[in-house]
Amino acid sequence: MNDVRKFILPGGEIKSYDNDDLMEFSGWMSTDDIDLTKEIVDIGSATKNWDEYKRKGRLWLNHDPNQVLGKVFNPNIESKGIRADQCKLTDCPFNREYVWPHIKNEAFSEFSIQFKSLKGEYDKNKIYHHKEIYLIECSVVSVACNPHAIIDGFKSLIPSEEWYNASLSELRGLYDNGKL
Repeated sequence: MNDVRKFILPGGEIKSYDNDDLMEFSGWMSTDDIDLTKEIVDIGSATKNWDEYKRKGRLWLNHDPNQVLGKVFNPNIESKGIRADQCKLTDCPFNREYVWPHIKNEAFSEFSIQFKSLKGEYDKNKIYHHKEIYLIECSVVSVACNPHAIIDGFKSLIPSEEWYNASLSELRGLYDNGKL
């Protein structure tokens, strides 16, 4: 049975999309927010191997190279961070029966990136800024270090910039009231 998702786009337009067969989603892989370890991955820090990452688009579960989920297509460096506009799970029993249901019910609702820090420095508030990184992979996780590295849409129906500042509780409120 397919799941029909409803999204309210800016301007109040409601879109429905049947996404069970596609297993596609989008979200923020990383943002320029302070994470739980008092570190920030600065905007533009992933340019060292950006073309390589865009080509490979590694998408794993919990940073485990033995649990390759699929691929990140069309990642973008935007004003708030690294955006994954299309993540596609490989069609296999593990993804269809375990991972995808957990993404849909928000057990896996966040992203985390694995990288090697090449350059960085502490600011006056003792926050470490990663100035240049070598991006290895993006993982789907249940708890991310970066509070805004979230899965926020299916089939890229939710525009990234407009929905970035909406909190998860605000989105859940819309859902609970039948508006999502």
